[in-house]
Amino acid sequence: MAYNVEVERSDPIVGSWMHQVSHHEAPSPSPPSLDGAKLLRGELRLAEERIRHFEARAAELCAEGRETAAYCSVISARFDKQVELNATLQRRLQHSE
Repeated sequence: MAYNVEVERSDPIVGSWMHQVSHHEAPSPSPPSLDGAKLLRGELRLAEERIRHFEARAAELCAEGRETAAYCSVISARFDKQVELNATLQRRLQHSE
């Protein structure tokens, strides 16, 4: 799905979330340690929180009748990226424990 700048400009909440997700990189792998596991758990909680927040925002947009093709494509692309990040963080956490 293509990044849609117009959607970002027209909805500051979606734009802010998209910017965060677009520029967020998973932490680089570190040697297994308790501190590394704690950091990864924190990142995982943050990723899960972003998923819940974006699901709620998508529901709000649909309820407001703003369910356009542009919004749907952006929602889908960004949600998929966040889910992928979440899975990466879970794998890293498993390897660090």
